[in-house]
Amino acid sequence: MISVGILGASSPTAGELIRLLINHPDVDLKTVSDTSKSGQKVSSVHHGLIGETDLVFTTDDDFSSLDVLFLCLDGRQVEEFMDSYVVAENQYIIDLSDCYRVQNQDSRFVYGLSELNRKPLVRGARLAVVPSAVASAALISLLPLFNESAIDTDIDIEVTGGYDKIGYVETEIICQLRKIRPDFNAKVSIAYSDAEVRRGIRVKTMVQSKMSTHDVVRMYQDLYDDHNMTFIVDRPMDFIEVEGTDKCLVYIQKADSGYIQIEAIVDGKLRGGAGDALHVMNLFCGLHEKIGLSLKVIGF
Repeated sequence: MISVGILGASSPTAGELIRLLINHPDVDLKTVSDTSKSGQKVSSVHHGLIGETDLVFTTDDDFSSLDVLFLCLDGRQVEEFMDSYVVAENQYIIDLSDCYRVQNQDSRFVYGLSELNRKPLVRGARLAVVPSAVASAALISLLPLFNESAIDTDIDIEVTGGYDKIGYVETEIICQLRKIRPDFNAKVSIAYSDAEVRRGIRVKTMVQSKMSTHDVVRMYQDLYDDHNMTFIVDRPMDFIEVEGTDKCLVYIQKADSGYIQIEAIVDGKLRGGAGDALHVMNLFCGLHEKIGLSLKVIGF
């Protein structure tokens, strides 16, 4: 069994993560640490876990015996923790904050988007940072065209749904694209609009392309064919198709003359959150990607 702990376990993201971990067949969730809730039942904060677990919040500060430690603190707290923490031998650290995504990049932390970095995650990396939900969907939308150098113009992205609006998303996206093509200097612009949904996020990306829609679809299918969480679909999808899962569904269509529109929908609490964190853990530990993530869509 994989011994696991969570630091900052009272956060909403940690609640989602606990729900996944207690149902994971290969995980022993040993530590749910949160000084502000010490001694309280986990279910007293995360009400969806009533009847599911008897775990109690602790103030543990010795995590050296754990195989995997999830950091569900805010970015400043994560930075302070990592400045003083000595990572134990053969231990994995997965950061769910924004600390190491953009501003305080640390070469030890692999950007935990499996569609982009699956090989590093299974070949010796020990620290990872979970992408933001919007950047995760946007990068999945862009990678096939970008890998073929088929994008050289500015990129316009429209985000709708139950997102947590955070700063530096444009920079996060550009940073990852420049790791593929250091000469990329186009602008990424994101426009946000609200929708009455709790979890779903729709990311529409408009890019100029001379390729036919058929060829673009085939390119996306080829790239994501062996990925277990991203699927190319042949029609627009509703939020309920992904809510409660770690899936990313991608629909591609011809827009205005010379433009391709790529539409990706995700659950913003799992993609860019607890689901991606668990996915990274599976890759780190040599497990099949979908273990603990074969989740039923909550809308059906």
